Amino acid sequence: MKKVMYLVAFLINAIGVFPSCSDDNNSTTKPGDEPSTTEEQIIYSFVKETDALSGEVVVGIELKNMDGMNYIAKEDIHLPFVFAETSTAVLNKHFTVEDNATEFVVPKGKRNATIKLKYVVLEEGKDLIEMKINAPGNFVAGNYDKIKIKIYGPTTVGKLFGKWVFKGTTSFDDIKTAYEGATEPSDFVNMPVNNSNLDTLEFVPGDKDMLKLHVAGSMKNYFRDCDVVYLDDRTIRDPYNGEQKTYSYIEFSKVNEKFSATVLSERKAEVAVRILEDGTLEVMVFDYVPVDFFQGILSVMGTMEYTPIIYTFTKIEE
Repeated sequence: MKKVMYLVAFLINAIGVFPSCSDDNNSTTKPGDEPSTTEEQIIYSFVKETDALSGEVVVGIELKNMDGMNYIAKEDIHLPFVFAETSTAVLNKHFTVEDNATEFVVPKGKRNATIKLKYVVLEEGKDLIEMKINAPGNFVAGNYDKIKIKIYGPTTVGKLFGKWVFKGTTSFDDIKTAYEGATEPSDFVNMPVNNSNLDTLEFVPGDKDMLKLHVAGSMKNYFRDCDVVYLDDRTIRDPYNGEQKTYSYIEFSKVNEKFSATVLSERKAEVAVRILEDGTLEVMVFDYVPVDFFQGILSVMGTMEYTPIIYTFTKIEE
């Protein structure tokens, strides 16, 4: 009898400890199937903070994990964009979006996406485009949550923005020929010709357009990081071959007029630029007062306006 009572007590306790079959049948989840309480967090950012629209411009975004590493899309990701109220340019009047796109689409297996804006017309006071992403709640803004694009149209200045790597110098042989026999040999000893194909000028659009230097050679003796302002286009006679050429004149807020590594005299200066048919950029420096070279020429001419130094550059495609 005691054995029977012990067995009954054991069964009663077991019922309290272990769930019943009916409890299992009524369960709505299974182990490992519990829904996630938070969505995956993803960082989005425009590739650039500012850009310029001449003929067309490619606008890009990129994705990262919260730890800053590249995020690879597990499926196509659609991120709608909007044009902010601060934009002054009007869609389909001053610019268009290729294929009438309204969103960035990051394909599965990728981490970035692009759209293309195209120039229509330039109107004074209607030249600013500001884009933002209308992102879902699990997307977090990164470095650049918006991009400002200034419309310049298909002008020299409009095509100027970006990075240009040093290609060569076209004027020094012409200068030697032009002044042969009328100068001292010392005029040509310290000419600013020590530049490399790593030296880069970067023109950056923005509320104030800027020049940023990535230069280790002789050009750093003249150029500075500075603001740049377009002045006008002028047709001039080439002092070396007499040809008529049209340049865009730009005011640089700061240069070293002495064109020297040891003598400093910083001020504003005008610099002339033009882009050739093959895409080469010419930068003509004529507003300078050298102290390390061309001293004989300066003493005779009184100005270097007719003895410009012309550097050429090739654009870096990004």
